[in-house]
Amino acid sequence: MTGSIFVRHMQTALTTATAMLLAAGLGMYASSAASAASQQVIRIGTQQGLSGATPLKFVKWIEDQGFKVQWTTFQNAGASSTALVAGSIDMQAAGLAPEMALATKDPDIWLVGTSELNSSQLVVSRQSGIKTVADLKGKTVSTAGPGSQQYALLVAALKKAGLTVRDLRLIATPANTMPALLAKGSIDGFFAWAPFTSKALQAGTGTLLISATPEFHESIGGKGPWVAEGWEVNSKFAKAHKDAVVAVLKAEIRYFHLLHTSPQKGYELMAKAANITPEHVAYIIHEGYDAYPVDITPDPAVIKSMLSLIENAGLVKGGNVDNDKFISNFIHPEFAKQAASK
Repeated sequence: MTGSIFVRHMQTALTTATAMLLAAGLGMYASSAASAASQQVIRIGTQQGLSGATPLKFVKWIEDQGFKVQWTTFQNAGASSTALVAGSIDMQAAGLAPEMALATKDPDIWLVGTSELNSSQLVVSRQSGIKTVADLKGKTVSTAGPGSQQYALLVAALKKAGLTVRDLRLIATPANTMPALLAKGSIDGFFAWAPFTSKALQAGTGTLLISATPEFHESIGGKGPWVAEGWEVNSKFAKAHKDAVVAVLKAEIRYFHLLHTSPQKGYELMAKAANITPEHVAYIIHEGYDAYPVDITPDPAVIKSMLSLIENAGLVKGGNVDNDKFISNFIHPEFAKQAASK
């Protein structure tokens, strides 16, 4: 009898313990699910080609800080900018010059970090006979379009040679088609960015005529390196989710540190993101076609110089912008500084 009672007590205790464990497990699962559901989603736009941002798709450095990321690839900065203004993405790593032009009309676009320096090159066919900018007269040259930074740099270079874009046959084509068009002889040159420019240069089908940073210095006495790509954010998102913006920039800084301290690992990530070989990434960086700074804090003096160049190219209507007021509203270095301090 006593044994029977003992067994019943044990069964009751086990049932109760099982129920408690099950409840605890369900509670932990519910808590975990609620935590996952409450994670802030950061919607990030990027462009085709090399970028300091796209390697972050292949690591979990943003997610490890407690965020989810949705990546969208756009053909050019114009398309991603439209999405940023519309609120369908929260942040973007995109061509800085067209972003600046847009930001002169929309104060809700903030620059919170830099990502890529130099980047743009004008490559001409070896068969074209082009040796100087003056030789571009009457030639067919492709850019991403009249709103692009390459267009602005081309206008600046032509002006020094006493030419305008009307002296060329200028066409707009997607950057990823340009190397093939050059190789076939359909165009005499193209102004784009790596790896599209670097592929033609390494293959020997093209030669370098203009590079962004030297042209920036020569044409208007630009200060510092040409900032090809910047991190821009919708100000409404930045105000509501400063921690999310800082998390993205912190991951970017970590990647640039990797590029400097363990280059091969950095090349492999970038190669995966751009669908090229690590050896080609190394070629691009060693040749100086792209550069990736560890310090990503925007420099107002550099950005102001760039604004002058894009104004001269007509991307911004001259006289319609108070440059000092624009720079003060556009540049928000506090995010990059906080990211670097952690």
